[in-house]
Amino acid sequence: MKSNYSKILLVIIAFLGGFVLMSMELVFPRISMIWFGNVLSVWAIDLSMSLVIIAIGYRLGSWLLQENNYPLKVCLIAVYFFGAFYLLLINITYKAIMEYISPLDEVFGSLLFSMILMFPTMGILAFSGPLLVKIFNATSSKRNSGPSLIFGFSTLG
Repeated sequence: MKSNYSKILLVIIAFLGGFVLMSMELVFPRISMIWFGNVLSVWAIDLSMSLVIIAIGYRLGSWLLQENNYPLKVCLIAVYFFGAFYLLLINITYKAIMEYISPLDEVFGSLLFSMILMFPTMGILAFSGPLLVKIFNATSSKRNSGPSLIFGFSTLG
């Protein structure tokens, strides 16, 4: 019975993580729009960088978990803690950072904005996907159901 509750909790965490990830994918271009204008290149760079960042986070997460034997629940807590901390840090410092980036042209400035502000937070959240799958598989007897449930509910979020 405890295993079912932990599976439900993991699915809820995946759903909320997907929701936050998609929210950031839509909010960050709106922030860069203030500084670089509402042009197609800014939207294209920010959205494509979001997809690249998510892919890198998924791959990095799966690679690190395959190579090392870390305590999984501690890693999950650390991942969300560092993601929340960096998001708080962005809220405090993004105006000062954007003052230095805004004189650049819209393409390079938006790309630099994506690398400095988007990469750590979205990468950390994407890193949690493989971690949730590994925890789910550790508590489940069905090995193939973990990735589809976790990534399905993350996408639904």
